Amino acid sequence: MDEVDENAGLFVKREDRGAVMLIDPHLVTLLPQTPSAFRERRLLTRAATGLVRVRYNRNGEEFLLQEDPAEGWMLLYPKLADTDQVAVSQFISNLKQVECAYFPDGGLADYGLDDPEVTITLEFSEGDPAVICVQPLDEPGNLVAATQDNGTIVQIFDNYAAPLFVDSGLFRSPQLLSFDDSWAGEISLVFEGIPYLFEKVDSIWVLRKPEKMQLTSQSDVKSLLKAFRNVQGGAVTEPSQDLAEYGLDVPLLVFEVGLEQPEHAAAREGAEQDARTGPLRIGAVTPENSQRRYAAVAGRDGVFHVRQELVEVVRESLKGLQKR
Repeated sequence: MDEVDENAGLFVKREDRGAVMLIDPHLVTLLPQTPSAFRERRLLTRAATGLVRVRYNRNGEEFLLQEDPAEGWMLLYPKLADTDQVAVSQFISNLKQVECAYFPDGGLADYGLDDPEVTITLEFSEGDPAVICVQPLDEPGNLVAATQDNGTIVQIFDNYAAPLFVDSGLFRSPQLLSFDDSWAGEISLVFEGIPYLFEKVDSIWVLRKPEKMQLTSQSDVKSLLKAFRNVQGGAVTEPSQDLAEYGLDVPLLVFEVGLEQPEHAAAREGAEQDARTGPLRIGAVTPENSQRRYAAVAGRDGVFHVRQELVEVVRESLKGLQKR
């Protein structure tokens, strides 16, 4: 192949043919320039299909993900009841898309990979497990050392390696409350220190507490149920143990709903739900965003942030109450 003036293009000839052709000169830029250009650059060279278990260790902190045929991906350690399926799928997709920049010489110890910060063990339904090791480098160049799942030592630009540094909190489901509002038979809430109790009697909602108040509009209760039937929140990273810091020692709002007992619900379509959902406690406004408040819910570790709108719905619904 001879290179000529760019305007004229490139003359090429196939070895088995006598004709000479003129082609676009930019074709030469698409050809591999070095022997390493032919190498597999993906960190995970195997297909992600068939992946059934992910064991992740970062400086001794571990988590274990396992796929259940019926439930989907589950965080088995640390144990988490509600695992965010989208987050797990995204983590696996990110792992599959990470590509290497260089294939350096040397051994594992030369790059700290004999004692790596991160070790990811991937188990498949068929075949041997795959192990990926990751170690940030102290030297300048914004590079991270790693091993491909076939054991090859590689280097990755640190911005592309970011998805490899995670913790189990990534897979925490954002759902704090979830219930079928048609199953609700009781609503218990405390707002600004005053307790309220709503009860459904023969499909009609009545106010039991405060005793000197009465409900004048069924739509006020329906607004409460609509707002709280699917509450999602973001987790606070490394929360303090002092709940007063979040206004959760004496929360502004506490919400809990009682559902129909399973024996009554069994005749209805759908799976049974727990008899009670919550309580969800909502505290102070977050300093970063006035439209978010700190929250905590029974059965879930940690502190979360939820929409300020929940407080506004409660405030508006209670305005409709009148003295007897």
